[in-house]
Amino acid sequence: MQSPLPGAANPSSKTHNGPNRKGLLVRLTSGAGSESWGEVAPLPGRSRESLEEAGAAVAKILPSLVGLDLAPSFQGWTAPNVLKGLPSSCQFGFEQAIFSLAAADESVPLSKWFREDSRGQVPINALLAGSKEEVLAQARERRREGYEAFKLKIDTTPVDQGTKLIEEVRSAIGADAELRLDANRAWDFDTAVQFLSRVEDQNIAYVEEPLADPVLLKRLGQATTVPIALDESIVEILEQSCSLEEYAFARAAILKPTLIGGMAVTLDLAERFVNIGVEPVITSCFETEVGHAGLVSLAAAISGSGWASGLDTLRFFDPGLSPAPSRAAYHVSLCEAPEISRLARIV
Repeated sequence: MQSPLPGAANPSSKTHNGPNRKGLLVRLTSGAGSESWGEVAPLPGRSRESLEEAGAAVAKILPSLVGLDLAPSFQGWTAPNVLKGLPSSCQFGFEQAIFSLAAADESVPLSKWFREDSRGQVPINALLAGSKEEVLAQARERRREGYEAFKLKIDTTPVDQGTKLIEEVRSAIGADAELRLDANRAWDFDTAVQFLSRVEDQNIAYVEEPLADPVLLKRLGQATTVPIALDESIVEILEQSCSLEEYAFARAAILKPTLIGGMAVTLDLAERFVNIGVEPVITSCFETEVGHAGLVSLAAAISGSGWASGLDTLRFFDPGLSPAPSRAAYHVSLCEAPEISRLARIV
């Protein structure tokens, strides 16, 4: 699939590469006649694997899914060896398709398949992107629409301009709205202290990954009253098998299943963060509505999470051009031999 994004949006200069979001869609069917979809879409600049590498992994794994047993609930799921060690985006896409198929066979929503007491609604934060004028216009419009949480990227903004913009955004959304910042590891320690000290009176919910050197995050948290959130550090925590207790200083953990190893890992990690008092925030990597649907189900299934999720990304796709399930890249039936078709191109 290839789904265009508006060039003017440029939601993240470090993670969005070019005008199109490219990936693969996986379609599964069961012997009971159910159908499901999963999205495999490595994020340029953040994913370890390329789209070509993900595609090769998808093609290799498809034949092994024939005859796969489906669990009646997530609690009864045991991952088969064939699904272990996949590139992260592939893990997410295959798990989304398999779990959705299992839920369909049980005639329950995916969120309820994960957890019977999952929430019926998932609040999201408004993502503010573009020029100063565009950001302020978006902030006012989203507030009128009823958004209560907002996320502002500040990684490319000089200190003086950035602090002024934050003040203006706060004025636009009101004192009671939640305001989150994302610095994408843009600052050294002294710059971070300088910047954050100037916005301590703006009631910032948290700032994501402000430091180029993440080893200093805990120290920064002691030097400012602005809470810290983990994002890029999550992958490193998993790769290095770090103890989560070392990161209990954080206010929130930004969990992106496409990057951190899929749905099962995300659910486990979310519960572990909850247990140490860190709020998990399920967040999109600019998936299309196929992957987005799975992320919403994940967010609904996390226990005790009332915070807004980072899922306000579908707005950045050109209207009418997001891929429909009928434009699948691959199709495999769990009760028949797989059929691999061409990669769909959405134009």
